[in-house]
Amino acid sequence: MKFRMHILEDPSQLSERAQDLLRRTGRRECPVRFGLPIELWQVRDHAGKFVPAPMELIIRLEGFEQRSGGLRYEVRHSWVVNGDRHETARGWEYDHLGVKTAAWQDPRRGGWYFEWTGERVSKPCRDLIHTDGSVGTDVDGGSRYLPIAPSIPHLIESHALTDSVATWRPWPVGSPAAADRADRRLGGRA
Repeated sequence: MKFRMHILEDPSQLSERAQDLLRRTGRRECPVRFGLPIELWQVRDHAGKFVPAPMELIIRLEGFEQRSGGLRYEVRHSWVVNGDRHETARGWEYDHLGVKTAAWQDPRRGGWYFEWTGERVSKPCRDLIHTDGSVGTDVDGGSRYLPIAPSIPHLIESHALTDSVATWRPWPVGSPAAADRADRRLGGRA
C-alpha cells in the first residue's frame, strides 16, 4: 500500500483558508485502531449476511486512517437574534469505530461505505465515507447513502469557509443603510 502522510503533516492539497483552520484549531490524537487484523473484518452484505470486508473497503478505511485518523478541529458558527450576535464551535473527529465500524453495500452507486465519528453532536444520522472517496450521511440512521462532499479535503474546505464567515458582521437587512447602499449600487433605480 502506498504510504500517505497525515493531513496535518502535509496540508498542501488544501487552500490557505483550510490550512489556517487546521493550524489554528487542528490537532492529532491517537486514532482508534482496529484491534485485529483488518483482513478479518466482517461486514454485512446487501442481504444482511456477514461476509469478509471487500478489498476496496479495506483500502478506503486504511487510507482514511493514514491520512485523517485522529484529526480533531473546531468549526465556529455564528448567528444573530434580535440584534445580538451568538457564536459557538463544534468539534469534528476523524476516527472509525475500530472493530465496531459498520459498513454497507451501496445498491444505487455501487461500492461500499463505512461510518466514522464526524461531528460531535447528538444527531439521528451517521457520518459515512464511500469507497468512491465521497463523504456522506444517511438521513435517519438507516436510509440510503446521501453524499455531502466529494472528498474529505472538500469537507474540510467547507468547514474552513463556515469558520471564516462566522466572524463576519451581518449586514443589517431591512435597515435604511442597507436600502441606501442597494439603491446606490442599482444606480438609483427602485
